[in-house]
Amino acid sequence: MSSPPSTIRVLHVDDEPDFTEMTATFLEREDERFSVETATSASEGLDYIAENQIDCIVSDYDMPSQDGIEFLKTVREEHLNLPFILFTGKGSEEVASTAISAGVTDYLQKESTTSQYTVLANRIRNVVEGSSAQRDRQRHLDAIETAQEGISILNDGQFIYVNEAYADLYGYEPAKMIGEHWDLIYPDENVAEVRDEILPVVENTGRWHGEITGIRADGTTLVQEKTLAETDGGELVCTVRDITEREEQKKRLKRTTASFELAVEGANLGVWDWDMRTDEVQFNDKWAEMLGYTLEELEPHLDTWETRVHPDDLDDVEAALQAHIEGKTPYYDTEHRMETADGDWKWIRDIGTVVERNDADEPIRAVGIHLDVTEQKQREQELDQHTERLEEVTSELEEQYQYLFEQAPIMAVVTRAENGRPIIEDSNQLFVDTLGYTKDEVLEQELADFYTSESRRKLLGDGGYERALNGNFVREDRELVTADGDTIKTLLRAVPRYDGHMEVNGTLAFYIDISERKELEQEKNRLEEFTSIVSHDLRNPLNVAGGRVELAREECDSEHLDHAKTALDRMEELIGDLLQLAQSGDHVDATIQIDLETVMENCWQNVETADATLVGETEQVIWADRSRVSQLFENLFRNAVEHAGTDVTITVGELDDGFYIEDDGPGISEEDRDDVFTAGYSTAGDGTGFGLSIVKQVAEAHGWTIDVTDGSDGGARFEITDVEFATT
Repeated sequence: MSSPPSTIRVLHVDDEPDFTEMTATFLEREDERFSVETATSASEGLDYIAENQIDCIVSDYDMPSQDGIEFLKTVREEHLNLPFILFTGKGSEEVASTAISAGVTDYLQKESTTSQYTVLANRIRNVVEGSSAQRDRQRHLDAIETAQEGISILNDGQFIYVNEAYADLYGYEPAKMIGEHWDLIYPDENVAEVRDEILPVVENTGRWHGEITGIRADGTTLVQEKTLAETDGGELVCTVRDITEREEQKKRLKRTTASFELAVEGANLGVWDWDMRTDEVQFNDKWAEMLGYTLEELEPHLDTWETRVHPDDLDDVEAALQAHIEGKTPYYDTEHRMETADGDWKWIRDIGTVVERNDADEPIRAVGIHLDVTEQKQREQELDQHTERLEEVTSELEEQYQYLFEQAPIMAVVTRAENGRPIIEDSNQLFVDTLGYTKDEVLEQELADFYTSESRRKLLGDGGYERALNGNFVREDRELVTADGDTIKTLLRAVPRYDGHMEVNGTLAFYIDISERKELEQEKNRLEEFTSIVSHDLRNPLNVAGGRVELAREECDSEHLDHAKTALDRMEELIGDLLQLAQSGDHVDATIQIDLETVMENCWQNVETADATLVGETEQVIWADRSRVSQLFENLFRNAVEHAGTDVTITVGELDDGFYIEDDGPGISEEDRDDVFTAGYSTAGDGTGFGLSIVKQVAEAHGWTIDVTDGSDGGARFEITDVEFATT
């Protein structure tokens, strides 16, 4: 086992110089082994790596010219195993998934507190020490593996050591192979494969394992299972095993030539040895024990076996035995039932072979073994039952699939590939109704016939269908043409379709009508740009400022630092609310049935409520977007605590067409009620003014109406109406 490195060399790449400097300071405080160098761009980082040895890279994602993922891909071209941690303020599943696919070692999102540097330091230690340990383990594993079979060692392509087993496999004496080139043991047609494909893998990764054809000294060939491993000194260690069927069969036959070769002492095998001239049979203790007897209780005769075979199995067993005696099969192998001492039946696998014949080629001796396969048979019966049930479930699933296919709220089409072109095998009713055709007019037609010319080009000329068949198609815009010549803008998602042999034979395509969503996409793009700016360009300097305050506190004690920290926390809260407001949107894509009591209790746990009390007086189930409704409840709960005090009582109750949330605080004056939902408006000195604006946006996105009035105890009461209830 390797010892931990005495120095851990870290390269931190981030386009914010102040942040990289501060990160280096905190990391070197966390572990004195850390030596942190910085770069402000991916290109600067690559230049540093080219000239210096490092143990780990820490990189931001959102950088100009080349982002963190592109930087990672460039690094992996030359440094496949160098630990790389993505340390970014832009956290999303898409970024994380792309990073993992590109070979990132770890992924960590930036936070606003200095505790993030402790976490980062731990991640760096783990990946660096883990990488070192993994290399050691692999070397040890290779050493163990190379000790199991025939072994040779090569240097500069020539054998410098060959053990006896290795030389025997190819029909040489070990001394004859020393100094020979490795191409000695490969047919001419395989030499190029070893030179151009296998050896480069060993050179790049240190190891190769696989199967390849070899050649013996007498010119015969064999199929080899071979492992090649490169030592630290550049030598090549080779282990090999013959896995040709002829050799395997020869080994099996050799194992059955004598009873003591068939069963090692103590193995769970019954052994029989049959003198075919006298029908005397020698059984071992395990043979008798398997049937519930002692060896002394059994007569050493063929009748002892034959009379205990189940009558329904005896004819097949004797036919298999006779076929082997006549030389029609290489060995005798049957499964049959045998009666035990207590009258039960056990399933036995009976394997044997003739091992001796006289001068007239008549069999005179056979040996074999018994294996108790009763449990195996029971498992097979259970498997048959499971298989039958699986077939039933499969049939049910097929019916469910067809129902879902027809009832899907989007257009669906099944195609098969003919000469690289999609032919419609099936479609749901929505597809043909939307285009104004009947199913008979659509089925067995080319899919491209229902596309505009531009969409046909994307489908066939630009390889859209080929990408779908290969599983690389994600989603693209397509324009469909109706029977009346109208154009329908759609978003297409297509996936490969497989036959019973798991071969791709077509696609399953879904079309979503997006004719009315183009304007929403433009608005969404503007919001994404806005949130990116807020997340990266505002939060990075804010993190730097927070870190500076922490460093300043270590050097001096001043109330100005407390005020500065309070102001920074205030800015962080403002940015959080602003991002939530921007990302909320003014519509919901899908709704589900939501139990109000459950969602309000979950939201209560997500809000700092101090000594506040929550009272639930509702059992309603509504149709809504769970995430958006959670925003509504959390912001109303937070608003009540901020404006009505930490000991406020908040009640959630039912209305005829909705629900209400009220508190027992001072309430909201009539002159303020028109303004409370305005973004940025707040009567609290430390409020952001965005919370109730988010609440209104969530309500309107669902098509609800929200009003503020007096509560039953004089506090504020928010009534949400026009809500769709779920029938129970």
